[in-house]
Amino acid sequence: MHHRSHAPFVQALGGEHFYIRLVAAAGDLARATCRYADTPHQGPDLSIALEKEGTDGIRDWWSATVHMPSRRLRYEFELEFADGTRSPFSERGFTRAAEKYHSGYFHYPYNQPVDRFTLPSWLPGTTFYEIFPERFHNGASPGSASAVSG
Repeated sequence: MHHRSHAPFVQALGGEHFYIRLVAAAGDLARATCRYADTPHQGPDLSIALEKEGTDGIRDWWSATVHMPSRRLRYEFELEFADGTRSPFSERGFTRAAEKYHSGYFHYPYNQPVDRFTLPSWLPGTTFYEIFPERFHNGASPGSASAVSG
């Protein structure tokens, strides 16, 4: 199991959303849930099921996007393994029960707008060309378009 409370495992998205990712050995997890809240919040946590977004046969990537209007986030995972056993997973690793005072939770301490990626307004619909000047220096050089087509 692998997760850290920084990119690429958790990222502030535009607006009031965070992207959270958990990496597990392939086939180890049947389900993964993220319990989360604002850092100082003392009431019950919100929860969201993570979805398996991909695998390479060695690792499975699980992810979810959570809505958090504040600029802070604390969270832990509730994992259900393929054999049916369950365990919370937090900054302290696997535990027998959920953290009572949230001290072992993962924390994303800030979410400043300047830290978020914003797609420039000019980018949608733009075409990029990659030019290789070394291929045009000598028209007959190896790897040039004229040498390949000639």
